[in-house]
Amino acid sequence: MGGNESKNPKKMSGSSATVTNPPKGKIPKNTQHVLLLYKAKSKAQRDIMDAFQDALEMAADGKVEIEYDINMADIQGEVASSIKDVAWLNKPNNVILIRLSPDLISDIERIIKEKKFVEKDGILHGSIITVSFEKAVDFSKELPNNGIRRLENDCKKDFCFEFGDENLLTSKDFKTPSAKSTMYSILDALKS
Repeated sequence: MGGNESKNPKKMSGSSATVTNPPKGKIPKNTQHVLLLYKAKSKAQRDIMDAFQDALEMAADGKVEIEYDINMADIQGEVASSIKDVAWLNKPNNVILIRLSPDLISDIERIIKEKKFVEKDGILHGSIITVSFEKAVDFSKELPNNGIRRLENDCKKDFCFEFGDENLLTSKDFKTPSAKSTMYSILDALKS
């Protein structure tokens, strides 16, 4: 799979952003702009994220642009300074897609609070979508502070591929009928 060199997203590393191959031409108005947030420490984990991004973009057929690709394992110092705030998330067609993993949960809670992605009553912003690869994750219950929750109708914004052992994943796993079905459900959530 290789690295992300061939992708268009702005890569976040350290506290600065660099653009790798800015998008060419006009982007259609109905395109969803995605900030992809995940933690991938090893080359194998990065390759799996590349495979996921490739599968998402292929299924989206130009209707999704991963505008920001943020690997939390690469960020040093102040985590939240590299991530867009609620003003960006409130703009039409902007969505945050979080690839949940156990080692990212405490970072996510901090980011949600610092970036004000949660209302005073503890309701999580509706433009935040989560996906896990291995097992289903109840996002509200996984957060150390159980005061953060989704609106009841937003519960369909947490997805799981249920692949099994994540260490054995390959790019082919995202091409199975079951994985494609999950991918289309994610795309529907990104557009709503």
